[in-house]
Amino acid sequence: MAWNCRQRFNDNADALLGLLPDIAVVPECADQPARAGQPGVPFVWSGESSPKGLGVTGFNGWVLNCADGPRMSGVLPLVVSGPGTRPLMLLAVWTKKKLGSSYTSQVADVVEVWGDRFGERAVDAGNFNASVLGLSAKRDMKNVERLGKLGMRSVGGGPGRPPTRGVVQGCASITPQATGNGPSIPS
Repeated sequence: MAWNCRQRFNDNADALLGLLPDIAVVPECADQPARAGQPGVPFVWSGESSPKGLGVTGFNGWVLNCADGPRMSGVLPLVVSGPGTRPLMLLAVWTKKKLGSSYTSQVADVVEVWGDRFGERAVDAGNFNASVLGLSAKRDMKNVERLGKLGMRSVGGGPGRPPTRGVVQGCASITPQATGNGPSIPS
């Protein structure tokens, strides 16, 4: 699941846990939120400022490993695996207001840089700050179409469905289960 906690992870951790996610992509979280990094709860974080970055946490036996590949601001590439599953690529994304870079162009950059690395077992999730129903609908739809050509599909943002919303200078972990140099991206 993806949840922009707006720097309030600790205040709402019980609500998150109540949803029983296997993996949570959490933009705008601190580098050491409560409960993350405890035994059995791997946490990987990236950002420029400790109170506000992009975090991913696993539950229910899921393991997070930083993936090999290019580093981009607002993108956290991981290889994740859970009990009884084959590993899959998770590209956690958080687009932010940046001088000279729209949300839409940031998503297009992610597709350009990472698109050829997406295999059949890939998920990109997070806070894209995009909607095919908003002011930038045509540009956002082009990104959805580009992802569709790569075999991916949107699972949020449509009528009757909650929107799917989605800074890497490295891949840092506060648990031994997530490593700085993870395995290659699965295909």
